Amino acid sequence: NATFDIATKRVSLLGDRASTNNVAQATVANQPLWSGFDGTNDKSYISFDGTNDALTSLSNLPLGHDFTIFEVSKITKNSDSYVFGYSAVRGKITMGINEIGKYGIAVNDGNQTISVSTDNDAYGDYHIGIMHLHNKRAHLEYYDSSSSFTSSDFDSQFNHELTYNAASFDVGKYNTGNYMTGEFNELIIFNRQLTTAEIADVKGYLNLKYKIY
Repeated sequence: NATFDIATKRVSLLGDRASTNNVAQATVANQPLWSGFDGTNDKSYISFDGTNDALTSLSNLPLGHDFTIFEVSKITKNSDSYVFGYSAVRGKITMGINEIGKYGIAVNDGNQTISVSTDNDAYGDYHIGIMHLHNKRAHLEYYDSSSSFTSSDFDSQFNHELTYNAASFDVGKYNTGNYMTGEFNELIIFNRQLTTAEIADVKGYLNLKYKIY
């Protein structure tokens, strides 16, 4: 559901299937590029330049206390390169390559941060990244063609009463910097923690579609 200029391939709008969380970029110079084929499993993708390309939601992120997020992408920059970002006065969420070159997730309640990252460098690979938050624990699942990683982090001081609906979210960056370099394929957000079986079903759908592993 991408709206792009045919001549330049610059993407101005990426539509949500529910039409409630569309992401857009009005500034032409900051619009990522559309490619209709030649991505993973020859699928279409949107490429981000790591400098100023980003898409921002037209409405606030609609998440409560618990949530589950899936993303499919290939991030080629080796540090501070985020495919998904949310930043409010209280509450922050990131998914992508962190400052040490690992694929990581992080959620912050305004004081405490829960974060999990892979053991190995994870940039340059097509992958499925999964983040889910429940109570005071954040879970990470990561899958690429040659490796997989599953872990979680718990913080008893984390404020689980916080909701994540006070600001917009970004695809291709976090906050005012930390831009993504690479290819973006898909983002799926659920406003609850999915069950183990449900996560497996969504992960299976994404792997069938994109042939990640």
